[in-house]
Amino acid sequence: MKGVLDFLIAAKQLTEKPRAGWVARRVQSPETTAEHMFRVAFMAYILGSKKGLRLKNCLKEAVLSDFPETKRGSDDFLRAKNSLAKLTAPLREDLQREITLRWLESEKEISKEGKFVAQLDLVENLIQALEYLGSGGSRDFLEFAEKKVDDPLLKNFLEVIKKKFYGAKSAKKQKELKNILEFLLQVGKLKRMGRLYWKLRNIKNPETVADHIYTLTLAAWLLAAGRKELSLEKLLKMSLCHELSAVYTGDTTPYDRILREGGTEKREEILKRVIRLSKKEKESIFIQDYKQEKRSLEKLVHSLAPHLAKEIIKLWQEYRTKSSQEGRFLSQLNVAVMLLQGLIYEKKYDNFSAAPLWELAFEISDHTLILKFLDEMKQKFYT
Repeated sequence: MKGVLDFLIAAKQLTEKPRAGWVARRVQSPETTAEHMFRVAFMAYILGSKKGLRLKNCLKEAVLSDFPETKRGSDDFLRAKNSLAKLTAPLREDLQREITLRWLESEKEISKEGKFVAQLDLVENLIQALEYLGSGGSRDFLEFAEKKVDDPLLKNFLEVIKKKFYGAKSAKKQKELKNILEFLLQVGKLKRMGRLYWKLRNIKNPETVADHIYTLTLAAWLLAAGRKELSLEKLLKMSLCHELSAVYTGDTTPYDRILREGGTEKREEILKRVIRLSKKEKESIFIQDYKQEKRSLEKLVHSLAPHLAKEIIKLWQEYRTKSSQEGRFLSQLNVAVMLLQGLIYEKKYDNFSAAPLWELAFEISDHTLILKFLDEMKQKFYT
């Protein structure tokens, strides 16, 4: 477990590191490397499903696609490979081997899934360039993608992108791909949505919802690997989907509701503790939030293929209601990963305390893996 924690702490740097290409182009508040991989992973899920690829491998390769961030050249490749070897050194040998294999598959395009994810990476770059720079400033990204992408599905997807952003004529009707593009553009809003828990506590440049989803997806892989009672593919998908409703609802916490309602207690005192509610209050708030989030999620996925929309909603429901082993595990891991970010902030900021997150994590956690992970964090940050 120590190796997993060390690896995740290293990975958290990717939630703070702006992508070098956007910095060079002087983009204001550019996406992080983790945010880029977040949308690549979603593209792997949605488009990989349509193509009939092995999704578990696609998703793993997507969350490693820029880990570490590198250009595709021989010298850069060797440096990146050596860097990855150092990062994975604390992990179990089976995880070291698989992470290296999945990274190599996409870096060198030596499997169907690896080649697909490598090309998805280029398409996501193009979409992000269009969002930052518009059609006039992104021509070089389009030309590079058109030169490198040869997958038939992704070539059709590029045609849909060109039609939307460049006014190009599309040779075929591509309604399904058009709907997928609109979905991915909406999902991209989570890259720019700072997590409310940190914003309420005045954390400067806090992690975004997309950053958190990326870390949770990676953590779910590392902790659940080899656990027969948990479906890893389902966990990876569920991790990606668990906060999708925030696209329309915004990020929420129990604290913003209490602060909105006001009262005599000072704001600073409220933020220092876990929110305590009666069972009746909890049930009422859960039903209210659940209905609002479900409506938002249905609005977001309604134009996707029916089987895919249904799957995303079901994954979210299992997470929110803890009605499956994966849902219960992920709900506990979600708080543990949030605690990890809180501990990093506690170390960085003198006036920030992770105490409420510790209290919440120990209250809701009963899975052996999560308890071991919490204990490892305690050892790491306080001894």
